[in-house]
Amino acid sequence: PHYPLSELIRSAHTALHSSRGAVAGLLHLDTRTHQAWYIGVGNIGIHAFSTQQIKPISKNGILGARLPTLLELHYTYNPGDTFVLYSDGISTRWSLDAKLDLRAAPQSIADTLLDGFGKTIDDATVLVVRA
Repeated sequence: PHYPLSELIRSAHTALHSSRGAVAGLLHLDTRTHQAWYIGVGNIGIHAFSTQQIKPISKNGILGARLPTLLELHYTYNPGDTFVLYSDGISTRWSLDAKLDLRAAPQSIADTLLDGFGKTIDDATVLVVRA
């Protein structure tokens, strides 16, 4: 079943109250209808490689400490579009500098970003999804 992403974020915020906190980006793709929903809290980036106008953003905040007013965004995407979610351990210059082969396997794209743009002083996470 499709749970509202804002409900999942609020649940995570409550569960993380007595912790250092966390950031999160949630992307839900409905492959039947080609609809996408995104919600993000904290320093999480997302980039969509698509001919559609898909410009998701995350709101400043920390799950468990400071929950912002949530913004759940909705888009239509094309089959074959590629979505890249990444933590602040990846340099933001990758979206300008990287010459990614979007025909490559998602794991290969993630490896390219981690190897080329991962910061040595921070943990890094990259998730690549092809719709």
